[in-house]
Amino acid sequence: MKEVFRTSHEFGPLRESAEWTKRVVRDAGAPHGFLRTWFDGGGAARKVPRATEPVPNTINRRAGPSSTSFSQAAQALVLPGREQMRLPGSTFIASRTIGTRLDWATATALAIIAVMLLSAFVVMTRRADSARTAELRIAVETATAIAAAYEREERSGRLTHAVAQGAALSAISAIRYRGGAYILITDPHPRMVMHPITPERDGSDLTDVLTPDGKPVFVALVNAVHGGGAGVVDYTWSRQGASAPVRRRAYARAFPPWDWVLSGSDDIDDLAAARWRLAMVLLSIGAVASAVIGLVVGRAGRAIARPIRELAAVTEMLSHGNLSVHIACTDRRDELGVLADALRTLKRNAIDRARIVRVGLEERAAKERRQAAMDSLTRDFSEAFSGVLGRLSQTARQISGMARTIANGSGRAHDHVTRAADEWTEAARDLTAMASGLAELSAILGAVNRQATEAVGGDARVAPRHLALIVESTAAAGQKLSVLAARAESLARDARTEAGSFAGETLGLSDSAATASDSLGEVVEALRDEVDQFVMTLVQGESLRRRYERVSGNGMAATLIVPGGPRIPVVVQDLSRGGAALLSAFQGAVGDAVLVALADPEEPLSARVVRHNAGVVAVAFRQDPRTMAAVDAVLDMLMREASEVPAA
Repeated sequence: MKEVFRTSHEFGPLRESAEWTKRVVRDAGAPHGFLRTWFDGGGAARKVPRATEPVPNTINRRAGPSSTSFSQAAQALVLPGREQMRLPGSTFIASRTIGTRLDWATATALAIIAVMLLSAFVVMTRRADSARTAELRIAVETATAIAAAYEREERSGRLTHAVAQGAALSAISAIRYRGGAYILITDPHPRMVMHPITPERDGSDLTDVLTPDGKPVFVALVNAVHGGGAGVVDYTWSRQGASAPVRRRAYARAFPPWDWVLSGSDDIDDLAAARWRLAMVLLSIGAVASAVIGLVVGRAGRAIARPIRELAAVTEMLSHGNLSVHIACTDRRDELGVLADALRTLKRNAIDRARIVRVGLEERAAKERRQAAMDSLTRDFSEAFSGVLGRLSQTARQISGMARTIANGSGRAHDHVTRAADEWTEAARDLTAMASGLAELSAILGAVNRQATEAVGGDARVAPRHLALIVESTAAAGQKLSVLAARAESLARDARTEAGSFAGETLGLSDSAATASDSLGEVVEALRDEVDQFVMTLVQGESLRRRYERVSGNGMAATLIVPGGPRIPVVVQDLSRGGAALLSAFQGAVGDAVLVALADPEEPLSARVVRHNAGVVAVAFRQDPRTMAAVDAVLDMLMREASEVPAA
């Protein structure tokens, strides 16, 4: 009999809790395949697939949870055979830091453990409760089987009704379970049919038998088996010697052939104590598991999150151009080591690219400086050349005016002198003719006077007085005309003399114009040489073009020499092959030729004034070999001095 009523407590609580959890999650409408992916029969965890892999239909029951992060697992969980779908909030989870996701994964694992422990608690308490009910059910059904056996004997005629019932009652009264519990038999009224401990209560009315809380327990048992079935009734009962009522459970089954109700009861207060002990055990297990998981995950999280944070910081600094940062974790043999090695390669490539870019920028800057120097040289040469051409144009205009003056003056003088000489010559001829006429007239008048004298007898005194006067006047006029003719000839000779003098002056002006023209030719020839030298400068090699970058003069003293003027002390502000900036108040015309004595005062260099402004005179050197050699020597000296100066 003990083997019949012995209850086995050996069952799989975790398997039951997993199954219960699956049902709870499924009934609660959990997202597709979320916790069902974690629990699939027997509490084994399914390996979470990657987001790019199809969800397998088979389950590796030995595989633990995947190392994939919780957000990736949440994104990958889908029903088998369906397309993958993103879970709500997966983007939010993916945007969190790895440390935060590890914390969430830890919290999720702890929550799952809590759910599993709660499930185990519920399942185990339900199992214990069901086991207690099963004990009562087995005892009552055993008694019912005994009564049925005797009822069959009665129906077969081998036993009478009274004998069969008496034998059944005797056998049932001997049944004991759980250390002394027994079976009661009542009828549907309810009246006591058989009480194995207190027979004197047999036949008593049980309708008014109430529990401490006022519940008619036997009426409830009759109602529980109404219709020939079976039922369970929980109630409280006051036991003699007990300080408080105890909680009990009764199992009742109807036996219609004899109109009996068989029931068995037992205390269930021990189930509450057992639940409390189970709760403490499960809480202890949960606490230990949580501590172990927290410790393991914490250490693992720190072992993962710390180098990841370091690598993230390194990545951020690399993205901001800090290429001196140290990359840790390169000695690791896991994925972090691979990532660190990739970052080291990225840093090395970034350093190489930065060096290439820096060299390119330096070369570009050098080219721009050289181009600026050549542009400055071109501008200076243009300004100097424009100044010289301006003066050449002025000289040409002066020569042109001089030529026009010579031409105009020479023509007018020649015409004037020629006309004057001709007029005086004509006047001399007229006067001579007049003097001859007067002489002839005087002779005629003398002859007339003589004839008149002869007519009066040779007495001149009787000749007309006025005729004598006419003769005298005519003779005097002839003499004066002779004098005038001589004067006219003298004036004609003077005019020819002045014409010769003017011709001499004109010759002198012509000589001056020729001299100016020769000087202009020399200037043009010099400019032609300078233009040729400038063109040769533009096509020089890269090494020589670097010499046209300005170099600081470091306060070097020099001398500015104006041809035909004073020697002016100056200070070199900067210097190049193209020219120099000199600190001086000198103000010469743009394009003026000057000499600049740099290292050797006895060997000044040819230059032209480009501009002067605010105490600075810019000059452009001639690009002839001698000047360039002297400038190169000075540039080398300045560069050596600059390299010998210690850095501040």
